[in-house]
Amino acid sequence: MRPHFNSRGDGHLRLHSKRAMAALAGIVSLVLGAGVAFAALSPPGPDPQGVFHGCVAANGSLKLVNQGTPCPAGQLAVSWNRKGQQGPAGSQGATGAVGSPGLIWTGTWDATTVYQPNDAVFLNGSAYVTELQTQALPPSGPWQLLASQGAPGIPGQNGSPGPPGPPGPTGPPGPSGPLSSLYQATSSQGGLISSDALRPTTLITLSVPTGTYRIDAYQTFSSGDTTEDLVVCNVDLSDFNHGTEQGAASRISARFSFTTLNLVGTLTTTVAQTLSLDCWTSPGNDQVQAPGFDGFNLLAAETVGVLH
Repeated sequence: MRPHFNSRGDGHLRLHSKRAMAALAGIVSLVLGAGVAFAALSPPGPDPQGVFHGCVAANGSLKLVNQGTPCPAGQLAVSWNRKGQQGPAGSQGATGAVGSPGLIWTGTWDATTVYQPNDAVFLNGSAYVTELQTQALPPSGPWQLLASQGAPGIPGQNGSPGPPGPPGPTGPPGPSGPLSSLYQATSSQGGLISSDALRPTTLITLSVPTGTYRIDAYQTFSSGDTTEDLVVCNVDLSDFNHGTEQGAASRISARFSFTTLNLVGTLTTTVAQTLSLDCWTSPGNDQVQAPGFDGFNLLAAETVGVLH
């Protein structure tokens, strides 16, 4: 009688005769006894789900085959799981012992706080933990060092300059600067120049309001004498807050020659003033005279800056 196998869905084989059981025992013995041969020959292994596949001949021999390989005619296809089914869950074990309490992080140390055991704080770059109740300042008292502050690192290299920023908004208009004003005067007065320095001849006068001025004076002279004559002029600034008397002198070396004196100065006044161009010649040189027409003399005052 041939052995009869009934393949169950769980991968186990059911035998229906004593001969079949004997045959299966022979198969198991054959498989176990030939374990070295199987290992040496590297027989087909389980499929991806862990299931072995094989073919059992009428004489009870078992041959492992790959999944999907059909058995020859007269042989029985069998399969079985590599692992057994999972058993039921065991009963719950006893509760373990209570572990030691962990750290309780409380943040930066506060002088008004009473800290309890296992409280941890941060102070001056380091961390501390206490084992007792305390209000002491770390690291004194029961505080223990957890982590200390590291040493400062070396300075890093300067970064590359960033791109230029966008232009800023336009600022408000500034205050208006002082207006430039020019005051000037000429004179058609002619004739001989005084030879008395105490009573010089006034050739031009010019009135100016409050302000700071640059003073320019020009005057042309001639001489009717054949000898060398000396002429002196000045602009009297003695009545101004800032400024000194401006003067110039020149010698007329030939008869009927012309000499021009140029006087330049700066003055400041807080009240209106009148300037005068005064000239004289030395005693005995009474032939020096000023032309009797405009264009050869000028007294000018131009505003510069502001009053202080």
